[in-house]
Amino acid sequence: MTGHSVRTAAAVWTFLIVLAAAPAAPVAGQSERSSTISLTVGASAYDLSGTGTSSQAAARLGLPFGPRWSAEIATTYFQYGSQGADHVRALLPEASVRVTGGPARTRAFAVAGVGLGWFDQEVYNETDLTLHVGLGLDVPIRPTWGLRAETRLRSVDPWTGSMLDFGMGLRATL
Repeated sequence: MTGHSVRTAAAVWTFLIVLAAAPAAPVAGQSERSSTISLTVGASAYDLSGTGTSSQAAARLGLPFGPRWSAEIATTYFQYGSQGADHVRALLPEASVRVTGGPARTRAFAVAGVGLGWFDQEVYNETDLTLHVGLGLDVPIRPTWGLRAETRLRSVDPWTGSMLDFGMGLRATL
């Protein structure tokens, strides 16, 4: 590992340890056991069968199983231009574990999980395994509504391709 990647890994692990140790205060109007749904849109920098930046949109369902822990089921839609085909559409369903911590007004979270990448190309279709990690913030704006901002690093066909998603959107408590 290079010095930069060691420092990055150390920073991520430090953040996760602090996050896991932080007290989790429920957001107003949200109990510790409230499910959530969020919709985000943003950009994704990719290095797949071509490199560049494109748009992405995601829908996520959070299902709590502890005061700070929840399972997250999601799907992301992404499209880009590749070297071998003019237009590639991708659907990326995934399952994650999310840990949340921090004060009730702004809650930081970290996610890690696994999924699939279904790539629909003009020449052929492909399905790949994906792995991901991410960091984000959930900021309440109403008792059952909030803003969600996140970044998610995804390894596609580990470790052949990669995507770095930046998204922002709304979160609703169910």
